[in-house]
Amino acid sequence: GRAAGVRTVILDPLGEFSGLAEALGGAVVRLGADARVRLNPLDPVTTGGDRKEKAGRVGAILRALFPSLLDEETAALDASVTRLYERGPEVPTMGDLVDLIAADPKAPPRLAGLLEVFRSGSLAAVDGPTTIDPRAEVLTVDFRGIPENHLPFHLAYVLDWTYGL
Repeated sequence: GRAAGVRTVILDPLGEFSGLAEALGGAVVRLGADARVRLNPLDPVTTGGDRKEKAGRVGAILRALFPSLLDEETAALDASVTRLYERGPEVPTMGDLVDLIAADPKAPPRLAGLLEVFRSGSLAAVDGPTTIDPRAEVLTVDFRGIPENHLPFHLAYVLDWTYGL
């Protein structure tokens, strides 16, 4: 039998383990543009509410998506993410980050354009509050609906989320 209190999370890039999770009474989370659930990459629940630690993780997660960021863009992004978490107790969204950077006259111009993908582009599905219930003993995260060029980003924030469970 399964050990009490032990949770199994399967990160499934090819969608091969959904049947197993369902057979074990677990849940399957399918990510992608057509997903019925959302996992907010900015949700500080993954760090037990430690917003400073989460700000550092978000910077690393976004660099996985945008490895070509210049040093000044990385610095501006990190500063903006930190300011976002310092604004208050509400859980920020990617749209909040895009708005904050777009309103900053000192932000490198290319940065707001890159991040627009979260508001109106191919990553708009992650802009909003988390809607996933993580309480299942067996949880499979199915990434097969994710374009290959976005996979490192999705793996990074989902791994961060599972670390905080």
